[in-house]
Amino acid sequence: HVGLSGKVDPFLEGTNALQHLGFNFLEIGPVCFKLDESSCQSPIIKDDKIFYPLNGEKTSFQRVVKMLTKYTIQLPIFIRIDEAEATPEVLHYMITSLSPYVEGFFLTENQLHKIQPIESIKYYKVISSSTLDIPTTNPSFIQGFVIDAPVKIEHGMYSEKVNATELLVEKIKQLKLVETHTYIITSGGIDSPE
Repeated sequence: HVGLSGKVDPFLEGTNALQHLGFNFLEIGPVCFKLDESSCQSPIIKDDKIFYPLNGEKTSFQRVVKMLTKYTIQLPIFIRIDEAEATPEVLHYMITSLSPYVEGFFLTENQLHKIQPIESIKYYKVISSSTLDIPTTNPSFIQGFVIDAPVKIEHGMYSEKVNATELLVEKIKQLKLVETHTYIITSGGIDSPE
C-alpha cells in the first residue's frame, strides 16, 4: 500500500481532494495541541532537494478536528502526534478526541511510555532509520512501526540523506529479523526519477 505523508499537505488545505488520487491512506501531522501556525516555516527547494526547517511544518489539533468533522474522508487516516506533545494528559485528550475519525496514531517511544493504551485504538511506534539500534523491547499493544528516512542537518534545516532508500531497506530487513509479524510503514526515501 502507498500512503501520502503529512508533509505533503501539513495545513490540511487539500486533504479532501488528495483522498481521490489513488493513495491507500493519509497521514496527518505532526499535530500539536497548541500551535501558532504563523511560526511554522515552509520547506525550501534547492539543488533538486527539499530542505525542511527543524521546527517543521505542523498543524494544530484544532485545525485537524475542524477538518475531520467537516469532510467525509474515505481513506484510512493516521495521525502523527508531534514529539513535543509528551504530557500524558495532552496525549490522552488528543488520542481520545481524534480516535473516532482515524485508523491509528504514530507515536514516539517516549509518547508510547506515557499513554494508557486503549484497546480499540491502533498505535504505531516511530523509529528513525538513522539510528543503528533495532528496538527489541516494544510495548505489546503496538500494531507496527513507522520508519522515518534518515536525514542530515545543516544550517538549521534538514533533508533526506542521499542514500535514504538503501538505509530504509536495511532498517526494514533488520526490523523483520526481530519483529517477524508486524506492519512496517516507511516515511520518505523516495528517489526522483533520473
